[in-house]
Amino acid sequence: PLGVVGLQQGNHVYILGRLGSLEESSGGQNVLCDALEQLLVSNSVPWLLQLFLIARKDRGVVGIGVVKVEELWRLARKLRMPVKCNAEKLCQSTHVRSFCLRDLQQRAMVLGFADAERPLALRLEFEAFSQERDL
Repeated sequence: PLGVVGLQQGNHVYILGRLGSLEESSGGQNVLCDALEQLLVSNSVPWLLQLFLIARKDRGVVGIGVVKVEELWRLARKLRMPVKCNAEKLCQSTHVRSFCLRDLQQRAMVLGFADAERPLALRLEFEAFSQERDL
């Protein structure tokens, strides 16, 4: 055994991630969070820079999204959300967070994610993840 999770479509085989990356989500369904992250970021909206998802048996899939602040401000102004604040307050705004979560959930539905694979909660950050910063 290779220890990988894949998908076969016709003559093509797609490697999605390692078996060790499987996490149990709500309903006992195993999900591959790193593959979900890649799909959502690469097929997502302009405000999302990075995404980190984890699955919890009792809470489903939850995540932290790193945003492109300029894009998020532009979007918030367009949707007439209150945005007279700094980047940190923008990321903490319940209006903005709710919109971003709904946006990711809609994208997940379009991509065919199962219910247990769709993000149920999202925290927003304005600084990108890095090993140097986060160690």
